[in-house]
Amino acid sequence: MSRSVKHVRVTTIDPDKIARELGDRIVRAREAAGITQAELGRRLGRPRGSVHRWENGDGGIRDVALLLQIAGVLACPLRRLIPLAA
Repeated sequence: MSRSVKHVRVTTIDPDKIARELGDRIVRAREAAGITQAELGRRLGRPRGSVHRWENGDGGIRDVALLLQIAGVLACPLRRLIPLAA
């Protein structure tokens, strides 16, 4: 019995690129929701500076619960925010 070998392409993940894309997606969703960085921060219980950093891709978001909260506040599906779900 012979087995066929499937070749899988491995893609290198660039965390900085992902953080920037996540930030871009948060900006678009926030603007579509018609709220400011300060308002998003207030609704999440975070300072506006945190929102600014996320949107600029500085120190990405590593907490899935926070991503869920952001998606909820912005009334958008989580998959719209996650770059790998494109």
